[in-house]
Amino acid sequence: MSLLLDANGEFVSCGSGTIVDDMTLLSTMAWINLTSLGAGAIISKFLGASALGWEFIQSASTGELQLDWEASTTDLSYITSSTPLASAGVWYYVAIVSDPFTVDGTHIYVGDLTTLATEETYGTSIDAVGSLNGDAAVNLFLGNRDAGGGNLDLLGHIHSIILYESILTLAQVQAHQYRMLPGVAGATAVRGCWYPGAHGATTVPDISGSGQTGTITNATVSAPAPVPLPFGRSRRHSHGAVPAVVGGAGIRNPFGGPMVLRNPLGA
Repeated sequence: MSLLLDANGEFVSCGSGTIVDDMTLLSTMAWINLTSLGAGAIISKFLGASALGWEFIQSASTGELQLDWEASTTDLSYITSSTPLASAGVWYYVAIVSDPFTVDGTHIYVGDLTTLATEETYGTSIDAVGSLNGDAAVNLFLGNRDAGGGNLDLLGHIHSIILYESILTLAQVQAHQYRMLPGVAGATAVRGCWYPGAHGATTVPDISGSGQTGTITNATVSAPAPVPLPFGRSRRHSHGAVPAVVGGAGIRNPFGGPMVLRNPLGA
């Protein structure tokens, strides 16, 4: 299952908690399938009108990807010169890794159902200068950005998103591609993990334990074309429930007792 955003004003708001406020490092990855090409936010904590926060967006109808991060002297801006999302109706795995004040410390990666993510080329690559502008007053959004900075509606399906406040290597980004669980391949400082649509059309639980539960506005649950299995199982065991174990370490059930995760893809 996934969440379908098929009109303007549809999004998930995950609030603003201290664990996602004023982050200084950023790695995030998502599976998306666009129904219409055009500017739209994948994940953001951004209020452009007040020069606050960051946003990972599809920047144009030609399929570019962009990361913006507001800073006191010079804002970070990376825009791909290629058009990795040029086709609607295709599942793409998109990811960013950013250490904003390090020269060439920002990377945008794209893969799909059969191709591991690789780095894109850039038409714009400006690193931040000064200090990052605080974003505690801004909510974290999936599929849009804060209306105070101008809506930026993503049109299509969102299946899974993970957010870290750490720098992941390319190998770690690739390890998450077909296994979208927090902490894969030794990744640390997880700040959120969501499977939009897997739990209905009202809320999106944050299974990372960070408490950033999302509230869905207007979007609907959908079951589009199959997307990859997130738990690293073989296809022979691709149905039903599986133990919540990643790399030998269990995910604790906050309600007590053994925890079982179901495949959020609906397979």
